[in-house]
Amino acid sequence: MTNIKKKDGRKEKKEKAASLYENTNRLNVKRSIKAAQGMVQLNKETMNWLKVKESPITKNGVARVHSNVLKQLGLTQGKNIAISCGNGSILVHVYADTLIEEDMISLRPGDRRKLGVKYGNKVFIKPYSGVKKIN
Repeated sequence: MTNIKKKDGRKEKKEKAASLYENTNRLNVKRSIKAAQGMVQLNKETMNWLKVKESPITKNGVARVHSNVLKQLGLTQGKNIAISCGNGSILVHVYADTLIEEDMISLRPGDRRKLGVKYGNKVFIKPYSGVKKIN
């Protein structure tokens, strides 16, 4: 009888852990969306969610995306983009790279750490138009 109780207890713990994991993932997605909505007006032409890929180069401030993504955003190489997630946002120069999948962004390790994301996480990218001057 004791073994049955232990098995039931383990099963309940596993179910609780799975439920907590699912709820945490849903909450992180909601937070990311809210952060992105607060930064820009959502627009189908400029909204892009890309998965973070490891960059072997350590110099920060540069991201690489597929050339089709640059075209979709109306950007040219070397322009600034804002990369956001629920934890914050950073500005980097963007360059085209046809060796990267269209749903990926190659981030340097230091930029990834500043943003607080892991490889495989999704981030929101948008063109950076600069700061508006208020008169």
